[in-house]
This record gives sequence, C-alpha cells and structure tokens, in this order.
Amino acid sequence: KSRRNSFKYMLKIFLKTTIFVVLFFIPQIVFGAVVINETLYDAAGTDTGKEYVILYNNGDSAIDLTNYELNAVSGDYYVFPSFPLNSKTSVAIHWRAQGINSQTDLYTGTSGFDANMGDTSGWVALFKGHPTSGTAKDLITDYLEYGTGAKTWESAANDAGVWVAGNFIADASAGKSIKLKT
Repeated sequence: KSRRNSFKYMLKIFLKTTIFVVLFFIPQIVFGAVVINETLYDAAGTDTGKEYVILYNNGDSAIDLTNYELNAVSGDYYVFPSFPLNSKTSVAIHWRAQGINSQTDLYTGTSGFDANMGDTSGWVALFKGHPTSGTAKDLITDYLEYGTGAKTWESAANDAGVWVAGNFIADASAGKSIKLKT
C-alpha cells in the first residue's frame, strides 16, 4: 500500500511539474518570435520602390535573421544579410527599392527582383532559410495571405501552425497597408 501511495505522490508531482513547464515556457517559445507586422503591397500610384514588409521581434532577446528569406507573390526571395533584430523592435524591408541598410530599414534592391507584390491577391512568407516543397513547413516562421487565389505557401504555413488554410485577409485598397492586430 505504501508503494502505491508513493507512486501516486510521484505521479502528482510529475503532473504538476509538467503543467507548470507547459504554462510557463510554451507561451514564451510560441510568442517569442519574429512576425510579419505590416505590409503595403499596393502603393498609391506606381508600386515599384514603395512596397514594404515590416517584421517585428516580440521576443525578449535578439533574433539573428542572417540568411532568413522573405518571399512575396512576385516569386522573388530576399535573403537577409547579417542582421540581428533586437527584442521589441521592428525592421522595414523595402521591396524593389534602393537604399542604405540600417537597423530599421533594409532594401532588397532591384537586381534579381523582377516584379512587385500582387496588387489584389498574394502572400508574404518568412522562412529560416531557403524553402523547397519538402522543407517549407519546417522553415516557415510566419505567413499572411491577402485577396483570394494566391496560395503558394499556404499549405506549409498551415502545417507549421502559423496560418489557417482557407483564411485570407480582405484586399486592402491602393495605398492602405495590412497590419497585425495582436
């Protein structure tokens, strides 16, 4: 009988410890990440050089974005240079624009970038490296889809738990951006 009580006692301690770890550490892991905070994909007038994506680090420590890749409807991938994104800060990635990179602004340039983002439908996907169809779900860290019909990385984002398949953000009118609420 004392063995049974000892086992029950140990089981209670194990379960309480497990619950504590899950409640305390999992939210920090899940919510301590770089997110797509805002995007302007259809600037008023000519889009070239005016479109952007803003990433935000909501974690408690810097995240090294070196070799992360940002992909948009155009099919082009922006590969991040050596770049730490500090805690609670953001960086704007200016699509198909020239400029001098800084801690708050990165520029894709125009070489190798053949198209703007989609004006009425599309996606923006952030990866920890270059995705292929077999690795995308393991590398995708955030995703958004706007309008309807453009679903290139939707399945990988759904499988990774960063997007719900079939969801999309309503198309914003020209000159309006999409912003993350939470």
